[in-house]
Amino acid sequence: MKFLSLNLVSFYLLVLPNLARSLQVAVVGTTGNLGSAVIKELSKQNIPTRCLLRHDISDVPVKDNPSTPEEIASSLASLDNVEMIKGDVTDPSSILELVKGCDVVM
Repeated sequence: MKFLSLNLVSFYLLVLPNLARSLQVAVVGTTGNLGSAVIKELSKQNIPTRCLLRHDISDVPVKDNPSTPEEIASSLASLDNVEMIKGDVTDPSSILELVKGCDVVM
């Protein structure tokens, strides 16, 4: 598992697209501005992405303009190649579950 900067991930996406598509990426900060933007871009590139999520979104509807963390997460969960892992970034077992099988953590 490697911890890559956004610049290196951009390099993979632009220069080595076939290699990038074979990666599995784990993302924390799922509902933040940066995290959600990264997840959307990875989904557009058909890169499998696992996201850590502390909110229960099982009955949160998908909205066109999400505003709460739960709504943002619900809209991200509806994207292709995105898997949500319920947990907390401060819980080691949640982090282990998130990164299991992943090549990159963002």
